[in-house]
Amino acid sequence: MNEPVNETQSGTGWRSLPLNTLGLLAVLAGIAFPLVTWLLFRNSWGSPDFHWYEWLTPILLLLGGAMSWLAAAMLFSRRTAGRDMLELAIAIVPITLAMRLLIVIIVLIGTVARRLLDGSVVDFFKDLELSSGKLLINIALILVIITLIIVRTNAKSKPQPPKENKDD
Repeated sequence: MNEPVNETQSGTGWRSLPLNTLGLLAVLAGIAFPLVTWLLFRNSWGSPDFHWYEWLTPILLLLGGAMSWLAAAMLFSRRTAGRDMLELAIAIVPITLAMRLLIVIIVLIGTVARRLLDGSVVDFFKDLELSSGKLLINIALILVIITLIIVRTNAKSKPQPPKENKDD
């Protein structure tokens, strides 16, 4: 099913690199995923403010590291499925970023809903500092994504002008 193969060039871009080179990249990714996880979350794990949804990011990053090590083993044993495994491992990064953005939106909606139910929404927005960097960055990111979606949708919906026939 997944037999070892000779080193052949398949695909384009990074997928056309030799299997040994891809194996080395997989090893580097396997080192980078846990290292980044440790650097980002080493002070947060013991905190009582570390909520359940904040565990999703380190779990996904560690899963990406494990998948990178598995891809490295497959690539060094000349199995081309290692390329796909490495691609999946690297794809965890944008998935994690999208998931974190979704969590920010859900937590904001939950906070506003909770404040609406207990009647303190006015106090919440009154006490909110507009200079808060995290809040401004998240709002700006959401606005940029919405703008890009609108621009992309408008670009796709514009009809193409008909081609003229040249029968001269």
